[in-house]
Amino acid sequence: MRNGGWKNLFRRGDAFWDAAKPSNIEARDGTIDRSKVFWDDLFVEEIKQSVRACGVFFLIPIFLLADGGIGAMENTQSAAMKLDGVPNDVINNFNSIVIIVATPIMVC
Repeated sequence: MRNGGWKNLFRRGDAFWDAAKPSNIEARDGTIDRSKVFWDDLFVEEIKQSVRACGVFFLIPIFLLADGGIGAMENTQSAAMKLDGVPNDVINNFNSIVIIVATPIMVC
């Protein structure tokens, strides 16, 4: 993070993870202090794969908000709102819509 890792955090590609690999640190700095860098390139790849696999769990709060009791409460409140042609049960369908739209975005 110290050497510009934050800039690469949300960019496409593996620049964020490549900066943490000891082989890249050694190429950049010329030497590695093994008392501070105690991991290897395979460990960085495994962490990258684990973080990407856990990205699916970011959809759980949306599911719980729309599918649980809060969704029913939102539906009741939306009946009293100005609708402008949108049916008030759209909140109940929001869960399915978000999962269909957000899943491909999260996987990329």
